[in-house]
Amino acid sequence: MKRDFSIHNIHFTIADYRPRKNEYEKGLKYQLLIRIYDGPRDYDYYYRCTGYYGSTLAGLKNIAEKNIYAWL
Repeated sequence: MKRDFSIHNIHFTIADYRPRKNEYEKGLKYQLLIRIYDGPRDYDYYYRCTGYYGSTLAGLKNIAEKNIYAWL
């Protein structure tokens, strides 16, 4: 599954996440980031964390699809 995707012209990236050593973050492997363009060129962008973490790529993509109105 691709890690870069867009929904309603909002671009997301799923990045690797290294959890802290506690029982709450034990199974988390990935984090959901928003890619924000900050210039005229295609490679002028930065990432902002959404605060969503997950153990599967498909699960994080479903979270982005369900909560798309939070970022519109």
